[in-house]
Amino acid sequence: MQMAVIEFARNVCGLDDANSQEVNSKTSSPVIHIMPGQEKLIKEKGYGGTIRLGGWRCKIVKGTHLEKAYSKSTAKKTVSERHRHRYEFNNDYRELFEDKGLKIAGTSPDGKIVEAVEITKHPFFIGVQFHPEYISRPLNPHPLFVEFVNVCLKLNKSIFLKKYRLSFLVVLLILIIISLSLVLSSAKKDNFSNSQNQAAVVAGAKKLLNLKAEAVYAADETIKKLRFSWPANDDDTKYYRLYHGTKSHVYGESFDTEDYETQMEFDFDRFQSRYHYFALSAVDHYGNESSKSQEVTIDVEGQGCGNGMLEGWLGELCDGGGKECTASGGYVGLHYCNDTCDGYQSTCVPIEYCGDSVVNGYEQCDGQITSNPCTASGGYVGTQICGDTCVFDYCQTNEYCGDGVVNGYEQCEQDGDGTSLTNQWECLNCYFTGGYCGDSNINTTYEVCDNNKVACLLNGYNGEQTCNSNCQSFNSCVATQWCGDGIINGLETCDKNARSCLTSDGYSGTQACNSSCSGYNSECVSIEVCGDGIVNGPEICDGSSRNCTLTNGYSGTQACNSSCSGYEACTATEYCGDNIVNGPEACDGGNDYCTTSAGYPGFKDCQSDCVFGECIC
Repeated sequence: MQMAVIEFARNVCGLDDANSQEVNSKTSSPVIHIMPGQEKLIKEKGYGGTIRLGGWRCKIVKGTHLEKAYSKSTAKKTVSERHRHRYEFNNDYRELFEDKGLKIAGTSPDGKIVEAVEITKHPFFIGVQFHPEYISRPLNPHPLFVEFVNVCLKLNKSIFLKKYRLSFLVVLLILIIISLSLVLSSAKKDNFSNSQNQAAVVAGAKKLLNLKAEAVYAADETIKKLRFSWPANDDDTKYYRLYHGTKSHVYGESFDTEDYETQMEFDFDRFQSRYHYFALSAVDHYGNESSKSQEVTIDVEGQGCGNGMLEGWLGELCDGGGKECTASGGYVGLHYCNDTCDGYQSTCVPIEYCGDSVVNGYEQCDGQITSNPCTASGGYVGTQICGDTCVFDYCQTNEYCGDGVVNGYEQCEQDGDGTSLTNQWECLNCYFTGGYCGDSNINTTYEVCDNNKVACLLNGYNGEQTCNSNCQSFNSCVATQWCGDGIINGLETCDKNARSCLTSDGYSGTQACNSSCSGYNSECVSIEVCGDGIVNGPEICDGSSRNCTLTNGYSGTQACNSSCSGYEACTATEYCGDNIVNGPEACDGGNDYCTTSAGYPGFKDCQSDCVFGECIC
């Protein structure tokens, strides 16, 4: 499917650079990209057993060729297929592909992963992400292969014979060859009695039931019997019972033993099944059988070394793939799994190499990096070219003394007779003799100046003139002083400073320097005002108040007026009734002792006008 998608993208969708990231990680149109979560595993070199592997469900899209193919063998709209991949269809391009005629025919149940594509208008153009050959059998071929053959047969007369004049026998022969290859590829997996699958049964029983299991083989190398040794009985166990059968049915009888050993007849003609079931139970002295606490179902299809799955219960340490190592040249390599899956090969086989278009190992260049800027002898600019071993060769340059261009460490160029092409001094081997313009020494024969400066005036300001590039004169005067530098110089009266002044109403203020530095602005900006709390300028007061005495003798205060030119009227702060004797008062509230006119003791009350009343006995 992935190659079909890439071809369709290039030739139908117009994506010339379309590719899989597995082939070209820098492609601008990654129609096939790495699955989410896999990128981190790749960076961490987590290759072993990390791909999308085994049985995954595919939801078939209604009205497709794919649905038609499956409908002849199942009514289900979701099927389980075997997978083995790390990269997938990039959903960013799904809409583009379907607009151009490539239909999504199958997806994962959640619709996120594209499982199959097809061209609807084509008689049979189907690409699938899964591996239909994994579950295809000689007498039960996969629905996609059956449908492919059916379509070919239907088109045989109308296309092959009429249009191309091909012999039906030739087409039939091709189909027979395809069918035979499928039969041969799956024959080994169907033979459940082969030694590989027999060993899986023995190892499974031994490992998962914790028994000592030994196979007794017949003359045809099939397992005749399985001899099991039992653990020692405890006080509560009289004997053990072993069961064997298929996944759904237990065939035969159980085997009892009290001498800790038994042999089970292993009839593969009877138990010709993909699944083998083992169970172990204990029987006590009263005949009570325990539940089958130790039981296992073994799927023998594809078991053993070479199926790409790590089966530790078979004693495998690896199965396919390899363990990362560093090969010669600093390249990343792999110790591949050996033929018996019980260890890795000692040789580190590099998976990187010079010429793989990626700079890796001890390489300096490879692929797009084919050259490197460098500096050759004499300071000339050059280029290093990538060599056969992916290391840069010596620095090659097209610059040299006499090429008519001053480059590298050269001071000049020459025309062969020692006369400079660019100035008056003698040039020898591209270097000046006896001095040159730019050596900071004024050669009075040729030069007026050489890297030096002279003082000058510009609009009354000091400045300087630098020597020009050919040492024949000075450049225009450039001022080193100007209006706005904060320093009064040249013809300036002021420069960013201000002076004191008095406003028309008598307050202090400042006058700022004007923009041309020729004088001060006419406006005097006051820095004092009525209300600032300070008596200044023409002010009599500013925010403060003073004490005063009213005509009735009471004390009061006078506040400063709003123009700071004087005080307001006197406001009393004392009065009759404030319970304090002040001003003209004889009393203020209460009474006092007295002597009456008859000489008797008495008292007198304070009146409302703060004067005592008559003395009362």
